[in-house]
Amino acid sequence: MPLRRWSTPLQHEIVSDTLDFFKSQKYEKQPGFSSVRPALDKVIKDSEFITVVLISSGEEAITGTPFDDKINELYKGWKVDQEKTKMPFVTVLRAKRGTITGYTAVPVPWQVEIPPWPANPIAKAAETNPSASSQPSTVQSLIVTGKKT
Repeated sequence: MPLRRWSTPLQHEIVSDTLDFFKSQKYEKQPGFSSVRPALDKVIKDSEFITVVLISSGEEAITGTPFDDKINELYKGWKVDQEKTKMPFVTVLRAKRGTITGYTAVPVPWQVEIPPWPANPIAKAAETNPSASSQPSTVQSLIVTGKKT
């Protein structure tokens, strides 16, 4: 599926197109995350923000994310049930500026919750450090004078 830039006005169209694409795919062939990984790394590196959706059997371990152990543990725990029902796993990765920052992994038919974007470090520091907002501004003051009759 080609990359799509998220747009709130087009959200229903994007979601519908994505679901149609997924529905048209056949669940076949051997898993090959290791063959997808180099292209995935490049796309993540070249993106300011990106959400990646992986549909897999869970047979091949996920590697190269900060969440490998947790994802692979989920795959291992549900593998037998998913094989019996012939249902895949859905793994969602969120990345910001080339770094994977969040994940969700669920066996189908469970509902997928998209992981949140990481907080902006500058805004987060201001929230947790009340004195940060009382520091003098580096922007010069705007002074307006005059008389109005």
